[in-house]
Order: sequence, then structure tokens, then C-alpha cells
Amino acid sequence: QTTARYSAPIETEQARIDSVWQRRTESLMAVDEWVGTVLDLLDARGALGETYVVFASDNGFLLGEHRMPPERKTIIPYRESTQLPLYIRGPGIPAGGVRASLAATIDLAPTVLDWAGAPLPALVDGRSLAGVAADGDPTDWRSGVLVERWDINSALTYRSLIGDAFAFTRWEAPDFTEYYDHLADPFELVSRADALSGEDRENLQAAMLGLAGCAGAGCRTADRAVAVEPPVEPSTGAEFPIGRPFPNPTGGWVQIPVSSGVGSGLTVE
Repeated sequence: QTTARYSAPIETEQARIDSVWQRRTESLMAVDEWVGTVLDLLDARGALGETYVVFASDNGFLLGEHRMPPERKTIIPYRESTQLPLYIRGPGIPAGGVRASLAATIDLAPTVLDWAGAPLPALVDGRSLAGVAADGDPTDWRSGVLVERWDINSALTYRSLIGDAFAFTRWEAPDFTEYYDHLADPFELVSRADALSGEDRENLQAAMLGLAGCAGAGCRTADRAVAVEPPVEPSTGAEFPIGRPFPNPTGGWVQIPVSSGVGSGLTVE
């Protein structure tokens, strides 16, 4: 569409969102250059081989997904907002690896303490990722993590239990439930909460409340109590894009998609 006032087509909402994404991507060039500068400096000082480097973030922003515009900066329990990459490199970490273990931001502090040889304070809820990064996925690891938000606007208050292949969310007001099977619906487009049996719903709710009420070492028991992952539909074979390619100035990275609440998959490049 054009008008006498404008010589160019009127920008559509989709085009506006594409423009926002492009500008944000361009701004990351400075981040990439900064990461390269830090690694080059460590290398020049002979310290790169004995330094752990972590590249992480806190949460993602939606760009039109789930009908959320770029201005909606609220962290909401959908994968575009909660699942992020985490890259780790350092001594004893093999290059080129990918891990599938669920990770969360609460794991960053115990990981650094583990590397430093410091004791883990009793108040820490998370798990160290040091062994996951160096040795691969353990057999006895968490089966779920909790993502939650409490807001003065109760419509934005929720708890979400995220497992290896599902997300179960309870919203505060109005009170309603969402359930997504990530094998059948990786982009979380259709909630299958109505398809859950009463027993499955109760078990998921109990596991969620267990993580919400735990503290310290108790959380490292509660996070293994998520035993319910009822697939609603068979897998479509679709793959969820964790993120766009991140250029690395040097090799030797391990990547774990992580976030304000959760991630899964750890890559070493």
C-alpha cells in the first residue's frame, strides 16, 4: 500500500519485527568482537589454556512468536524466552561436544565454585555443570526444572515445569493450565492440557510444587522427581532451532542451551 504522503510502502507489523531482529543481530557484532578480544588477550598472556570462559545470557525475548510483540519484554514460559545457549570452554573440556542434560541459571554459581575448589554453600539450589562439560551427560541427573514469575500484575504470574520433552505451566489469573509435548509440538503452538489424564496432571503439579518449595540440597532431590512425561502425539520429526549460528573466534567450546529457567543440550566447539 502507498499513499500520497509516503513514497515507500507502509511497513507491516511483520516487516517491523524483522527490522527489530536485524538491528539486534547487528548489535551482537560488538559482542562477538569483544569475546574475541578477551580470548586473544588471554592467549597472548599464555592463560587461555588454564582459564574457564562462560558465554551465557539470562532470558530471551519474543519477536512475534505467540503473538507477542518485541515491546513485550516480560519473560513468559515459552521456549523462545526460556531456552538459551550456554557456551563453556576451559581446562579438561573436550572441544566439539554437545550435552543433552537439563541446565538452569541456578547451576552457574555451583559450577564456578566447583572449578575453584570451593565448598558448596548449603543455600545453593543448583548443580555443578563442571562434570557435565568435561565428562558428558551423567546417568543420574535432574529430570525437570522450574521456571516461575511473580508479578504485581497477576495475569503475568505463573509456574512452569520443564522436562526433557515437555512444558507444564500453571497461570495464576485467570487460573488455567498449558501443556506442550516438545516431540510432537516443538514450537509450542497447541496446548494439550486437556489430553492429560487426571493422574498425570496431579503428578506434574506435585513435582512442580516440590521444586517451588525446595531449598539447597533438597532441590537436587526434588529435581529428579519429575517422572511424568506423557507424550500426547507421536513426533513429527520437526526440530526446534536452539538459536542462530554464533561465530567463535577460537575453538574449544562446550555449549549448553540454558536460560532464566532452563536449557538442554551442552555443546563443546
